[in-house]
Amino acid sequence: MTDNAIKVQNDTSPVSELKFKIPDKTKKERLFHAIMFETIALILCAPALALIMNKSLFTSASLTLMNAACAMVMNIVFNIIFDHFEKKIGFTKNFKVRMLHACLFEISLLSLIVPLGALLLKISLSASFAMNVGLIFFFLPYTYIYNLAFDTLRYKYYLKKFQTN
Repeated sequence: MTDNAIKVQNDTSPVSELKFKIPDKTKKERLFHAIMFETIALILCAPALALIMNKSLFTSASLTLMNAACAMVMNIVFNIIFDHFEKKIGFTKNFKVRMLHACLFEISLLSLIVPLGALLLKISLSASFAMNVGLIFFFLPYTYIYNLAFDTLRYKYYLKKFQTN
């Protein structure tokens, strides 16, 4: 059974398969996805970075906001491209694909935020890289869990909407 199919019980057969298609994400939905992702990350990261880097909360929040702004733009663009390939190739978002998605996103993001972090904190590129690699240990599982939760909730929303029609 595919991800977009549900099993239903009815009078004529014990179990039959009823298929529905989840609509493509709208621009509004993509923006909501990105804003929620970054808001939760900001709440979790700014205080932790202040403690770990021995910097003020203002400095760590500034760095976190800069990273969030970059990540939000990157998230929208990256996911549009990823969704395009998903549609074109027709793969299922299983564990391996989700891990590939998270890794490719983080690598793309690192190429942007390492130089910006070095400028903001007045540190070397290697120090900024080391700091950002440390953040990946948070963001890789966070990205995976957030997207899995978002996709699951979205699926359940459209499943309920489909079942009531």
